[in-house]
Amino acid sequence: MTFFSFIICALALSVSTVNAQSKSPSSNQADIRDADGNVYTTVTIGTQTWLVENLRTTKYRNGDEIGTTSTPDIDISAETSPKYQWVYRGNEANLANYGRLYTWYAATDPR
Repeated sequence: MTFFSFIICALALSVSTVNAQSKSPSSNQADIRDADGNVYTTVTIGTQTWLVENLRTTKYRNGDEIGTTSTPDIDISAETSPKYQWVYRGNEANLANYGRLYTWYAATDPR
């Protein structure tokens, strides 16, 4: 009886896996460009389109520069709305792997 239950569970799992695979993400061929001219690959999952890569821009949509901290470990906690971007650990070599990091205020700035 235990073997029979195992077979039923295995069949149910394989059917659900096949169903999940049919809803896999699709690659989108549209180019997304930021204000710096960087091009990003996208993927569509359901009705949402996502960047496959991390954002690397140093400018807002209108072309204004996003400020940066002089060092990555500077304390900006006392600022009321800090708008900065920087590379991980302040090392430009990390840009390809991690993109740029942004404060909430920089990411949500309407410019």
